[in-house]
Parts: sequence; structure tokens; C-alpha cells
Amino acid sequence: MLDAFVAAGFDMIDTADVYSVFAPGNRGGESETIIGKWLKQGGRRDKVIIATKVGLEMGPHREGLSKAYILRAVEDSLKRLQTGYIDLY
Repeated sequence: MLDAFVAAGFDMIDTADVYSVFAPGNRGGESETIIGKWLKQGGRRDKVIIATKVGLEMGPHREGLSKAYILRAVEDSLKRLQTGYIDLY
């Protein structure tokens, strides 16, 4: 689906660390993980703009907008996205 998205001329992928914590059995980060696996397949990172977010509750002591939490959350997002940078945070 993401290949078709880019092939159709789209280039911005919007996600968040909490996607899809709302679904039973999920812990959050599933969307970023899927996108990261797709990016890792190669040759795609320079074709898309990645936007992700932070702040909503991901679990105990995993929410908010303190500097310490944002730094932790961005590192977690980078790992899930399997990229060295996020275009819009």
C-alpha cells in the first residue's frame, strides 16, 4: 500500500507514537514500526516526508511534553521508523 501511495505521487506520511495503542493487544508504535519496515526495504527514505507526534499516553510514565520525555520518545520513534531523522515532529 505504501509503494502504491508513493507511486501515485504522494510523499508525506503522518503517524504518531500512540498509533495504535487504542486497539486491544497493542502497545503503541505499531504504525511507526510498519512504516520503518517499509523504509528499511531500501531506496524510499528520500522519497517521503515523515511526520510523527508525541504527548499522548503510551503507558505508565510514558506521556507528556517534558524535555526528558520528548527526548526519550523521539529516540523510540527513530528506532521504530528505522531512520536517522524525522522531518516534522
